Amino acid sequence: MANTTNTPPESNVIPLRGLGKSARARGFEEKWGPMAGKVGFTMIPTTLLRGAARLQLDPPKFAIVLQLLEHWWERDRDPYPSKETIATRVKLSPRQVQRHIALLEKEGLVQRLERRAPGRGKTSNAYDLSGLVKRVAALSGELLEEAADTKRRRAALEKPGLRKRAKPKA
Repeated sequence: MANTTNTPPESNVIPLRGLGKSARARGFEEKWGPMAGKVGFTMIPTTLLRGAARLQLDPPKFAIVLQLLEHWWERDRDPYPSKETIATRVKLSPRQVQRHIALLEKEGLVQRLERRAPGRGKTSNAYDLSGLVKRVAALSGELLEEAADTKRRRAALEKPGLRKRAKPKA
């Protein structure tokens, strides 16, 4: 039978849920407030935070790495903030930033890639972070092993009858 009224037929379209913000974005805004959420956020591996000393990241190098991560939006697209931008944000001179990046490069965490713009010449360097990614992955494995060992030792200590007794003094 033909629909003679101007009402549309019923739809069997199932509405998609969760087209709004992700749970992580909502959690971020719950912690930091909606204004901070509008500016954005950067995901940083916990290993990088916990293992900064083991990665030889002193405070200036760590701050520079965080700035590079803030500009690294896509896996296959290297970040390319200028030394001046980094320097302003971390309260160092551009020359100090250059020296610390050279140290990061010497340590195999970062590789500078020269960029040129047609008709404009040299522009800001891009930074390959694959060395940092590899080191963080390796350190993550070590941290997970250490956590598993700690868990096993704790479980062994909690078992009855396995307590070591002090030997009587002679």
